[in-house]
Amino acid sequence: MLFERLIRIFSGKENSQAGQSTSVFWARALGEVALIVVGILIALYVDDWNESRKQAIHFRDSMERVYNAVMDDLGLVERQYDSIVQQLEIIETLVEDPEAYDDERLLHMLFFLDYPRAVWAETAWSAVRQDPATLGTKAASVAQLDLVEQLADYLDNMAHDEAALSFGADATPELVAPVLQDAGIPNPAHLFGTRESNDFELADFGFFTGAEIHTVRNFLRDGQLLVPLRSMWARKSEYLLVASRRRDLARSMAASIKALYPDVRLRYSDISITGPALNEEAAATWELLLTQDCNLGSCVSDWIRGYEIWTAHETRMIPVDGSEYVWELETQLWDGLVKFRSRGSWDENWGGKTFPRGEAERHGDNIRVPPGRYRITLDLEHLKYEFTELE
Repeated sequence: MLFERLIRIFSGKENSQAGQSTSVFWARALGEVALIVVGILIALYVDDWNESRKQAIHFRDSMERVYNAVMDDLGLVERQYDSIVQQLEIIETLVEDPEAYDDERLLHMLFFLDYPRAVWAETAWSAVRQDPATLGTKAASVAQLDLVEQLADYLDNMAHDEAALSFGADATPELVAPVLQDAGIPNPAHLFGTRESNDFELADFGFFTGAEIHTVRNFLRDGQLLVPLRSMWARKSEYLLVASRRRDLARSMAASIKALYPDVRLRYSDISITGPALNEEAAATWELLLTQDCNLGSCVSDWIRGYEIWTAHETRMIPVDGSEYVWELETQLWDGLVKFRSRGSWDENWGGKTFPRGEAERHGDNIRVPPGRYRITLDLEHLKYEFTELE
């Protein structure tokens, strides 16, 4: 209707005598055009707002995945750091007091100083592996762009450290183990070294003979191991500095993500408690494995039995009010050990040093519990656990 009348006016078919009517018409026409323009602008604004909202949600979700990956990196680096510190402490103690450690653990500790050679070169820097598209995510703000640039620097630095330490581990020979092996001392199974921080309670204490232990004691007393130990101390000190830098990088990256998106959290699922303390017979068998003597090779089979005891006794916990972070369980426990883990895997597990409550440490120590019925609470947001004995 409107456009048909416009055509008649410009073609001369509309009589000019209707001036007043024409004025009203133009007012209405301009009003309708203005409404159309405003509608288009509003539609464009809404579409742009919707796209911005989608981008913001996508970017935030990507950064939460990166945050989880960086925290995985941090857990690995902290474990490596703790292991290097333990090795440095062993070296310093042996240099100052060759008689400090008992015969059962001494030789295992010495071989542990060289094992595993390349562990310091391992780093997840898994943010890029977990979400490789993140660096290509379009940053829509200065803050987002800064975060992407920091992530790129983080990955470059982690990769640089990995390359440098991998070369160092491959190019530098073992220091202590060759001295022992040249003297006819066999290299033991390193099952006790499956954790970066070792209490050596799973070492095969029957592996070395009294004569072999005596030989190594003399090496420490007469100084034959002094130069290798001092050289290793220097190397481990360098590794400790790199581990410190990696730890700071991961902490800084995680803190930056958290600063821009305070609501990002670690994602957990399928939390369980596992260990011999969940079963009376298993608890007794485990304690027996730790105390009995064994002959050559039998300790390895005992360790495998012990591992099966841990994995065979596992109970899923229940999220509190649908939470992904607070988990509970009521169950009977016997005198023994437990840990927490996710999805039935040791890749993500938590232990602690104290009972009945304490800090839940990633890849931490086994938690020793006395017998009783407990309500067990694990808070993964604040990394706390508590065992409340029930009547």
